[in-house]
This record gives sequence, C-alpha cells and structure tokens, in this order.
Amino acid sequence: VETIYAVLYVHDEEDGSDLASVSIIDGNNDGFFKLQRGQSTQTQYNIKVAKTLDREIMPYGFNLTIEAVDKGNPAKRTTRLVHVRLQDTNDHAPQFTKREYSANIQECLPVHTPILFVQALDVDMRKNAEIRYSITEGNHHRHFSIDTQSGLLYIAAGLDAERVDTYYLKVRAQDQGNPGTRKDNERLVVIVVTDCNDNSPVFNITEGVVTVKEGQPVGTNVMRISAYDLDMEDNGYISYSIANIDQTPFAIDHFSGQITTKEILDFESMQRLYRLRLRASDW
Repeated sequence: VETIYAVLYVHDEEDGSDLASVSIIDGNNDGFFKLQRGQSTQTQYNIKVAKTLDREIMPYGFNLTIEAVDKGNPAKRTTRLVHVRLQDTNDHAPQFTKREYSANIQECLPVHTPILFVQALDVDMRKNAEIRYSITEGNHHRHFSIDTQSGLLYIAAGLDAERVDTYYLKVRAQDQGNPGTRKDNERLVVIVVTDCNDNSPVFNITEGVVTVKEGQPVGTNVMRISAYDLDMEDNGYISYSIANIDQTPFAIDHFSGQITTKEILDFESMQRLYRLRLRASDW
C-alpha cells in the first residue's frame, strides 16, 4: 500500500500545466489504486497502490483508464490506458486435495508396487507453484518411498504383517519458491498391511516316543501334539491329521491334536511299534 506503480506526466500544449483534473475513470471499481499529483513538477502524477493486491484474485491485472481535462470552455479531455500486471509472490502454501489418505495392502506384494497418489495444489505461479513430495515421519525402516514429483507412494522394502500391520506416514508437499520463502503442508497417510499365508505351521516338538499298554479301551489318550503358525486370522488356524498311507489303530482330533486309540491294542497279535506321520495344516 502507498507504493508508486507508475509516474505520469500530463501537459497541456495550450495552457501548460493548468488542468482541471487528472483522474482514474475506469478499471478501478474496487479502489485498488489512487492518483496523486507528484511533488517534483506540476505535470507529474503518481499512480499509487491503495489496497493490498492479490494476483490470485485478479490474475489478469487491471486496465486503468486515466482522463485529463483542461480548464477551457468548452473543456477538452484526453484518455490513456495503463495496464497493471501483478507479479506473483509466494504467499500461498500447497493444499492437499484430501484431509487424509489410507490404503489396505497385502504383505506379500513385491517391492515397487504402487499404493496410492497424494496430490497437493498451489495457486501461486511458476516455481512458487511447483511441488515436491517427501515422507517426513513414520518410515523408520524405509519400507515405503514416494516419487518427489508425481506424489506416487510405493513399496520400497518387504513387508511383514506379523511384525508391523499399520503404518502412519506423514507426507510433506513443499513448493519450490526461492529459499527462505518456501511453504509446505503435511498430510497423514495410514497404510494397513494385511496378512498373506506365507508361513507354514511348525510343530512344538519334532519327534517323540510314547508307550501305550495293551488292552486299553478304545479312545484311550496316547499323547497330544501342538503346532503354531505365525500367520494371522484364518491363515493361522491349524488342523491336525495322521498322514500315514497304511491304516493305524490311532485317531487324532483335528482341532485339539489329541491322539487316541481307535482299537484295543494287543501286544501278541499286533505290531509292537507304530511310526505315525503327523500333519499340521493351516486353513
């Protein structure tokens, strides 16, 4: 405000500087400019800024019509057009198009798989509107990366839902104005990693020897086996079975892993040693 935008010199060839008026008659409806007589000479007039200007509101500038009227009778008048072009200053920060970003991805997706785009817009011009993206928080193990120009977020390292199933990333959008004037904004990106069936069940013991007395009733408990699976939800549920090709006098509860007899054992007439192959399967 009060900055001199242009200096005009108005001269009447007949009466010299003796003019009735010099004024802005068009293009200044909102009063952003004013015209004042200069102090150096009587023919000098200064166009000054009267209100704060914003290029984003008036991107095409102003066309001011200046009219000079002499004191003759009848009065003579003349007009000149003065175009005011506004230069951009970096007075706006980038604004993201969403309040929050989120995605669900599987842990078994390969490296470089795209996840989502983030986007921010800046109403400034040229370098002041060029945006670069970066991850500022939540990426401690560098599992993710972002394309600095496009805003594409993608997988940068192998994921494991059993270790970390949710990531909270902060992504920054920064304009490329002159150093010291750059502005930025940040948004939260929530990434939920879902389980893939990438782990096999593991028995708590690899082998065992059990002695069973003959003559015990059907359903006698022999032993109970157990296994674990690092996967989650349905991928981590385990069922048990006996995998021997030949028939055996034993049965197993598919859910508990409890092995029982399904026949009355006889030391003299039946095998004295049975090797059971036990299987644990996830769902």
